[in-house]
Amino acid sequence: MAQILDSLSKGCFLVPPSKSADTSIRDSKLISGFQKLNGGQEHPSLVLQRLDRYTSKWDEIRAEAESLIVKVNDQTFQDLDEFISKSNTDVGDSNSIRLPVRELPTALVFAGTNISDHTPVFKQIASQTLESGRCDRVAMLYSKDCPNLKSILSNMIEQIIGRQKALETETVAADDEDDDITDLFASKRGICSVATDDIQLLLGWHAEWTAGKSRDGKLVLIVPDFEGFDTVVLHDFIRILSSYQHTLPFVLILGIATSMSAIHQAFPRSVLSLLRTQTFTIEQSTTYINKIVEHIFIRRHRGMKLSFSSFHNMLDDFNLCSRSAKSFMNSLQYSLMDHYYSNPLSILTDVDPEDDQELEKVLNLMNEECIVMIRMLGSFKRHIEGLCENGELTEARNLLEDDEYLLQAVSGYLSELEAYHQRFDAAFRLLLRIQDSAPPTFRRPIRTLYSKSLEPPGLGQSAHIRELMLVMRKIKSAELRECLSDCIHILGDFRDIDSLLPNFRTKLIDLLADYDRIRQQEREDAEDDDDDGDEDESSDEEDGNFLKLGTLKRLAEETSKLKSRRTTVVSKRLKPLIDLEEIDKDSIEYVSKRAAAEFQDLFSQTLKPPSSIPLYEIVYHMHPGRIEKAFHPFPRATIQTALNHSDYYLEFGVDVSAPETEASDRGKPTNVSMASDTSIAYKLYLECGRLINLYDWYLAFGAILEQHASSGTTAVLSGDPQLSQSEVHARFIKAITELQFMGFIRPTNKKVDHVTRLTWESR
Repeated sequence: MAQILDSLSKGCFLVPPSKSADTSIRDSKLISGFQKLNGGQEHPSLVLQRLDRYTSKWDEIRAEAESLIVKVNDQTFQDLDEFISKSNTDVGDSNSIRLPVRELPTALVFAGTNISDHTPVFKQIASQTLESGRCDRVAMLYSKDCPNLKSILSNMIEQIIGRQKALETETVAADDEDDDITDLFASKRGICSVATDDIQLLLGWHAEWTAGKSRDGKLVLIVPDFEGFDTVVLHDFIRILSSYQHTLPFVLILGIATSMSAIHQAFPRSVLSLLRTQTFTIEQSTTYINKIVEHIFIRRHRGMKLSFSSFHNMLDDFNLCSRSAKSFMNSLQYSLMDHYYSNPLSILTDVDPEDDQELEKVLNLMNEECIVMIRMLGSFKRHIEGLCENGELTEARNLLEDDEYLLQAVSGYLSELEAYHQRFDAAFRLLLRIQDSAPPTFRRPIRTLYSKSLEPPGLGQSAHIRELMLVMRKIKSAELRECLSDCIHILGDFRDIDSLLPNFRTKLIDLLADYDRIRQQEREDAEDDDDDGDEDESSDEEDGNFLKLGTLKRLAEETSKLKSRRTTVVSKRLKPLIDLEEIDKDSIEYVSKRAAAEFQDLFSQTLKPPSSIPLYEIVYHMHPGRIEKAFHPFPRATIQTALNHSDYYLEFGVDVSAPETEASDRGKPTNVSMASDTSIAYKLYLECGRLINLYDWYLAFGAILEQHASSGTTAVLSGDPQLSQSEVHARFIKAITELQFMGFIRPTNKKVDHVTRLTWESR
């Protein structure tokens, strides 16, 4: 055995590919990780296009997501900037009173329970702080890099003096006078001869750096994960910072995931007295996700989108499991990659249908298999069935038989899909504006509304829209006018709104004009009623009420209606809606009900799922199972499958080196059964009960090994054809140890020579 194992240390070398291999990479099946689809017959330029478009689109989405962090927390960032600017204004002032203890300005930033989401937020805080010019140096201190006081001081000094990249990108240009000192701290691995944990070094550098300059040289220290630090380390660190506050203007920012009680539990009163704290709150991840859905999925009219199943899967994971924006973005990136990686038709996702030259260039590169895939899409089949039902048989035959005709029709389908996204965007913005006028009980988050719009029969036919329309009929007149005015302004932001929503903006303008006319008429009538009341002072209170309500006939009609109506709660729920014909056209009620009817028709036509558009699968990610498998795997089922079929996972019984073997047969298991030791032990494990006798298990394991050894189907480590007892014993111990590590068995105190079985097959 020793002779065999001696060869394990011989010759493990990394051989990088030569530069000449780059010239032939386009002809290989893998191009920078993206494979040729359609059985390897896809044109290499199309593979490169899919790769380039995935890379560019993800860069755009990531940049927009980072900008949304700033936009959502803009007020908090401004308050933090003001807090930093007002802190330590008298450091270094000889006229200021030098107290024995100086409070350390500390910002307590409550960033939510997901610590993984803290990093991008605090990176934006650091970059915003440097860009505003309120401070000159920022250091990011993570708990994983600061296990003790020496390491936390070393990290702080190296990032401040040595300009270490605490952020992913360098945000401040180095000054000429700092070059000599900066070279000493070019690396965190200790190439400098000066102790990097000596704060006196920082004190001398700061005095030289701010000498004769107008800047105050504030030093901002950011701790994104406060709960991850050792509290004793933070105690000593804060005491050191406070003792140097007279000469070094430190500002501390603590990222807190829980609540204010975490500060009081972590710090004693002696440490809390050294802090001058102010609290700041970062917006919750739900607000951030709503903004991502609105700006990336709704307001983008072109590019990859998620189908209902894919989006619902990601939304359930966010709402029920992680509540993490980072996890949501990871799922989004994976779905984007999977869309461009596995879908050969994804090259049409970002094509501008109005750019005939670009579209023609892409269509000319598509082979026959791509055309077959287009005809196999479910939306295309439904479109053909609809043409046949409408009697357009010639159109259906041309789409099915003529490839050139189909490729020319693709441009029209893509234009129709883009127009659908524009109409959906306009209607969704109007819905959000109407929802803002409704009471809080009738409001739904953007992510929920978008999920309902993707699910058949669509958001326009949902009960939520009907409830909103009922609320709109009863809102106050001033709110109605403001809502109509805002909706007209929203539609004005779209360039081709008259072609997208014909006459709808004109209808809203007419409704607003009718509202203003009716209000003007009511004001004039009220003034006339006031004049008549002044002339007839002898009129009693009952006559005055008649004048306010109008004529006697109208008052009698209103009174009879009120008497005839039931006032119970059930009757109010079952009361049918009043038709527009029964309402006076010169009343605000008529305008509100007419506006509700117009919006109801609009939402039912526009807020519908994309499955009604032909070839929508080109744009939408249609494989939610891949996202679930990637982010919610089933390790137990995978391990059990591997143990039952180890031939497919290992090279036992696989003839991959025989030259006479056909290419299609290579890599397939042969008829010889050469399972691993762990697999043999697992198959015996399946035949046992709750308690397993180790000796019986060992005897059965050894019998199988001897059977394989006698038939020549197993490897003998000792070189002797006959298995030794010690080798069988060692292999058995290794196998059951691996099973115990994977959670299949555990020792029991009932019997020393038994183990407990922990897993059972589902039947």
